Amino acid sequence: MIKKSHFIPFLLFLISFGIYLKTLCPTIYTSDSGELIIAVYTLGIPHPPGYPLYCLLGKFFTLIFPSGNIAFRLNLMSALFASLTVSLLYLITLHITRYPLHLPRQQTGVTRINAALEYIPALAAALIFAFSLAFWSQAVTAEVYTLNAFFVVLTMLLLLIWSQKRKNKYLYWFAFFFGLSTTNHYAMLLLIPGYIFCILYSDRSILNRRSIPVISGLFLLGLTPFLYLPIRSLANPILDFGNPENLTNFLAHITRQQYGELGKTVQSLGPFLKQLFYFLRVLLQQIPGYILLLGLIGLPSLFKGNKRWFYTTLLLFLSVIFGTTYFLNYKTQAEVFYFGSKFYIPAYIVLAIWMGYGIEHLLLTLKRWRRTSVVWVGILILLLPLIPLKRNYFQNDKSRNYINYDYGLNLLETKKKNAIIITRGDNSIFPMLYLQQIEKRRQDIMFLHLPLLNQNWYLNRLKENYPDLKIDKAHPTLEKIIQDNLNEYPIYTVFKPRFRVEKGYFVFPEKLLYRIYKSEEEMLKIPDYEIIHARGIDDEKIFKDFREQSIIASYQGWYLERSNYFLKRDRLDEAIRECHRGLTIPMLRINYSKYMTKALYNNLAYCYLRKGQKDEALATIEKTKAIIIEPGGP
Repeated sequence: MIKKSHFIPFLLFLISFGIYLKTLCPTIYTSDSGELIIAVYTLGIPHPPGYPLYCLLGKFFTLIFPSGNIAFRLNLMSALFASLTVSLLYLITLHITRYPLHLPRQQTGVTRINAALEYIPALAAALIFAFSLAFWSQAVTAEVYTLNAFFVVLTMLLLLIWSQKRKNKYLYWFAFFFGLSTTNHYAMLLLIPGYIFCILYSDRSILNRRSIPVISGLFLLGLTPFLYLPIRSLANPILDFGNPENLTNFLAHITRQQYGELGKTVQSLGPFLKQLFYFLRVLLQQIPGYILLLGLIGLPSLFKGNKRWFYTTLLLFLSVIFGTTYFLNYKTQAEVFYFGSKFYIPAYIVLAIWMGYGIEHLLLTLKRWRRTSVVWVGILILLLPLIPLKRNYFQNDKSRNYINYDYGLNLLETKKKNAIIITRGDNSIFPMLYLQQIEKRRQDIMFLHLPLLNQNWYLNRLKENYPDLKIDKAHPTLEKIIQDNLNEYPIYTVFKPRFRVEKGYFVFPEKLLYRIYKSEEEMLKIPDYEIIHARGIDDEKIFKDFREQSIIASYQGWYLERSNYFLKRDRLDEAIRECHRGLTIPMLRINYSKYMTKALYNNLAYCYLRKGQKDEALATIEKTKAIIIEPGGP
């Protein structure tokens, strides 16, 4: 039997998990999703700082939950931790809103209905957060951010209980889980100012000779998953970023030296304030502004009724906003919208708590004025989460999204055995690696990731994985790799390489890649090819984010390159065929897609003119006039 006090958290878990499950991505997604899935499956090491806790928990989860493909299982793990976060957020908000403001029931004589109203603020706030845009988006794909959110609310709840009960065991558990959480994501470190303030404000005497060693020891114990990195690196897994098997590499990896010094280019107040303005825009994207106002309404009452948690939550909120904005140092608003909003999730958690307090304040005010109206207002407040649910559903419904997975399938369609494929972006390398390492497709293909060729550890790993591949460590350039290996292996690139004329290499858009040839005569034997795997690219009911739109636009770009190739050789019918194929791919809202569509129309019009079909050419040119390419931004 479920206890009465556990019913609402359990209900919240079921509601949120049900929605997340319905909108769950069935396979790999864009960004870091594919890399993390490969790292978990192979027990490898992803990009710095390595996310050891996520890799270990993910591997365990894929073993105890054997149903579905590996990507689906890890997507499901994100949903699980997201729903646990929602339930714990409810408990935090309930503690802060219910107990400080209400007198014991035997003194107030509240009715059962009014007693039930005590749960409404926390319940509504938790559900509003559950359906916020960024948090929901992380709950349906394999990423580290719902696990990080879980640790945020878990450590906050432990600190809250300790501050109320003053039992040291809660503080000790807090220290352990805080240390453990940093092995998943360093964003937890931004919470330190708020947490230290809460401890000192609640009971400074706790920091004594007896407790400090215990707290420090438990924190260090929580850091032990970092040992996974050097231990596992010794086994040379397929994914071994930074090769952290010695102390130098290990320290470089966990301190993210590969990315340089974070935030070093923020030098003046003006750009920083502009970046903070971007955050405000992102915040309004998460939840409607009129709902967010509930948080501002509750702040004065929170200050009056619970100064400890007023200052604690305010410090947490400001530390996350200012710290994240400073260290990430986004240059454009688009970068924040597409890539940065997930880093602010801890701030959204604090806002949800404030919203709960604002709802509490509103209900108490109405209760003093008119008892009967408060019941109806309470019911209306319970309906508020339906607004972000409806508003954000389309964008977060990934249940039929196979765009990234199909992109990997298309890239692997080459029939040449023992080919080399050279990549330079996450959206190309990780779908192919997923298919090769997890689904065991095309094990003969060798992958080279161009951005990592300047890293010694990566060159060593290539030599171990592909011993027959010729790589000059002193000059690991694209041209040198092609020069040394083209006689032995078919070489493809995901991007169109630019060679100087004297190099004597020819590039042909073949099988969605670009193949390098030594002579133009070799290209004349290439058969026709059309994109095979393209589920959902023209389905308007499937939301495509910026990266997915870029993938679809790359299909257009590939057909454009094929039309250019035939056009330059006066093979007009073949050029027209490729233009028509490219134009069957929908034009999307990003400039890259608009540009490709316009270029395809221009090529088509030129072909018609060359063939003497002036009416068709003029009609095609008219279509280009409606395509507006916006200045700046993606």
